[in-house]
Amino acid sequence: MRNGVRPALALMAVLALSGAAFAQTSDIIIVNDTGATLFFLYASPTTADSWGEDLLGDTVLPDGASFQARLRRADAFDIRAVDSNDNEYIVWNWNAARTPRVVIRQDVFVGVNTASSASALAWLNIRNETNYTIVQIVAVPASTGDWDSGESLLQSWETIHDGEDYRVEIDLDASDTFIYDIMLIDEDGDQYFKWDVNLEIVGEIIYTLDDLRFR
Repeated sequence: MRNGVRPALALMAVLALSGAAFAQTSDIIIVNDTGATLFFLYASPTTADSWGEDLLGDTVLPDGASFQARLRRADAFDIRAVDSNDNEYIVWNWNAARTPRVVIRQDVFVGVNTASSASALAWLNIRNETNYTIVQIVAVPASTGDWDSGESLLQSWETIHDGEDYRVEIDLDASDTFIYDIMLIDEDGDQYFKWDVNLEIVGEIIYTLDDLRFR
């Protein structure tokens, strides 16, 4: 009879240990909604002092795709992603137990990883709430103030109607500055300004009639 009890007890012990191990992990799904391909992905407990290993390894995460990972359980995680242009996105203090699915969007854009390249690309979402149609966007380093050196970031056939969003790419020189002045011009030729926009930390700006003024 003991020969029959021992295997049963052993099986129960294994199942108990397996359940305990499972209880100590967090299964998460990370969705890429940045508009770019993610090359690196990290998730570490909020209390940790390093990001740990790259979750993607030899793979990449295209825009619109999701990645499933099993992490050692923690009260909260910080999630960091780096795209193909070395732009960084960070979600802070995310509770995986409460919300097992996290979406990496442009609103968590935090800047450019300057360690990897002297030149980079910043993404900026512009929302038009001016009541007019925007036909030009010009961005120049704030240190120059030279609007003539900036080219329109909108193509000739593109416009941004009132209430619409538009995401622009701005070429940066990481050895110079991330602080830009950004001007919008509407269909009547009126100009709207945002001054000293830090593209390292700002991922979205909203233009209203209050911006229809000069410095």
